[in-house]
Amino acid sequence: MKILLVCPKYRFEGYTPTGLASVASIAERLGHNVRIVDLNIEPLHKDNYDIIGLTGLSSWKDSIIKTSKLFHNSTVIVGGPWATIQPEEAIAHDSINYVFVGEGEDTFQEFLLKYPNIENVRGVYTKSGAGEPRPFIKDLDKLPFPSWHLLRLGMYKRVTIITSRGCPNNCVFCNAHLFVGKVWRKRSPESVISEIELLVNKYKVKRITIGDENATLIPERFEEICDLIVNKKLKAKFDAVQGIRLDTLNKRLLIKMKKAGFDEITIAPESGSERIVNEIIGKKFNLSEVEDIVKICREIGLVVNSFFVIGFPEETKEEIDQTLKFAEKIRKLGGGSCYVGNAIPIPKTRLYEEAKKKNALLYNGSKLDWIIEHRPREIHCLKSLSNEWKPEEIIKIIKKEELKNLKNVYFGSRKPIKMLKGFYKCMRYILKL
Repeated sequence: MKILLVCPKYRFEGYTPTGLASVASIAERLGHNVRIVDLNIEPLHKDNYDIIGLTGLSSWKDSIIKTSKLFHNSTVIVGGPWATIQPEEAIAHDSINYVFVGEGEDTFQEFLLKYPNIENVRGVYTKSGAGEPRPFIKDLDKLPFPSWHLLRLGMYKRVTIITSRGCPNNCVFCNAHLFVGKVWRKRSPESVISEIELLVNKYKVKRITIGDENATLIPERFEEICDLIVNKKLKAKFDAVQGIRLDTLNKRLLIKMKKAGFDEITIAPESGSERIVNEIIGKKFNLSEVEDIVKICREIGLVVNSFFVIGFPEETKEEIDQTLKFAEKIRKLGGGSCYVGNAIPIPKTRLYEEAKKKNALLYNGSKLDWIIEHRPREIHCLKSLSNEWKPEEIIKIIKKEELKNLKNVYFGSRKPIKMLKGFYKCMRYILKL
């Protein structure tokens, strides 16, 4: 069969659609003719396909739906986070024939083997209802590498690889466990290195991003991956800008990461208030650990970015101020980007459910969906339970913090080109305020 996998348009940041390449490898292994089109970097050329596959986050759903309507004579499948979290909503659209829930590889394989008689395929939603859930894949090493040859790798800033899946944590604003599971599953260091070798030696990739939810959950395993990169002399730059849990990091691991070619990581302290971090968000760590990690990274020359979140219903004005002061402290300690954003009540997260229960949710249904997709940093959807702050104040704060952050990232550099770039970015941002 002829299969087209499409990444819809979204706020493009230069990452590869690795999930599509992963399911493409399953179809190719079964002998099907597969093509991937990323609408963020290339146009869609009309052709006849038997099956169309689409993926994306909940915030991309308008784009996914719009794209699905382009294919009137094909079977359209939607997978990924939106499909997994809100399958009933996705399957309700006439232009979508099937919805895949959870990890796509095993589901796609069974689907293709049985198609068009797809009765009882696990993990598939149809117009008539939900099929039996599919368990998460235990042995990730059994999966073929993503079909990297189907992507125009030179067009991306970062090639993202996944070395593990699953998140045992339960952060209040996150729903990742719904589509990757709570049980952490790892690839062997040997499998990870074989894929890196392929990307570096065959495809000449210069920048690789580790896209796991918990890449360093077992620090010794990640040390082994770093050691293998060094031993095999794989010349590429690596980063973990999509986030790694800071309480899994230590000086030994960070030094090995730097030696292997890592130049940038991102951690998520989330708040400057111990109460918010531990009781509200559920991260369970001491803020002094953040300072220690930032100091070590500065010492060894590794850029460390930070994420902070404000505007939780239970949060006081004093705790918001603590977060802003802590973010500034991290900047002065030598941290890279210290981004302060507002808490977003994504459906099916603890934050959403608790805010709804406490009557702290200002918008719901299609209005909330629209805000999350189009104006998440311009409209705050939560209110203070103690009336200590207003939603508009939260938006004003994060906009001021973004300007501070731009100044820190670009004017903290001694490189004239980076400083000039920062000047233009700051001016553009000021004009938007």
